[in-house]
Amino acid sequence: MSGNQSPSNHFLIRQRLKSPQTPLCQRGVPGRVSAKYSASLRITILAVWLCALCPVITLAGHETRDVSTIAVDRLKLLLDAGEKFQLIDIRPAKEFQEKRIPGSRSIPTAELDKRLGEVPKSGRVVVYAATPQNEIDDAVFQIFEDNRYRNVTFMLEGFQGWLKHRYPVETGSKK
Repeated sequence: MSGNQSPSNHFLIRQRLKSPQTPLCQRGVPGRVSAKYSASLRITILAVWLCALCPVITLAGHETRDVSTIAVDRLKLLLDAGEKFQLIDIRPAKEFQEKRIPGSRSIPTAELDKRLGEVPKSGRVVVYAATPQNEIDDAVFQIFEDNRYRNVTFMLEGFQGWLKHRYPVETGSKK
C-alpha cells in the first residue's frame, strides 16, 4: 500500500476494479479506455453498421419482383377439376420432346423473345422450366414484365417437382 492511500481508499479501489457495475472504461487508468474494450467497441459498431446496411448490400444490383406462382400439387388439382390453362414449357425442345406435362406447349427460353406472340395475354398461363421457379433466368421474368403479361404464373417446383410427385407425363414427339 502506498503512503498516500488510507486502508479505506485501498478497499474502494479494489472493490471498483472487481465490481461488474463499473463501466469498462473506468477500470484500470481513469479516463482511458482499455485496448480490449476499444477493440470490442469497434467490433460492435462495425456489426451494427453492417446489419443496418445489409439489406442495401444484399439487394445491390438486384431488383425484387412480385411473381405469381403455383405449386405443382395445386396445378394438378385444378387441371383434374377441369380448369383451363395454357401450359408453356420453357425447357430446351429436346427435353420437351422426351417428357412434358400433358397439354403443354414448348417455347424454349432461347426462342421466347421471338415467339412471345404465341403466349396468350388473356386466360390462365402457367410457365414451367426444368428447375424450380427461383432458378429461372431473370431475363424470362423480364420478357413477360416488359410485354405487360399479367396472366402468367410460374410453377414453383418446375418439371422436376411434377416428376417427383409422379404425375402423368406425355412422351415422344409432339407437333
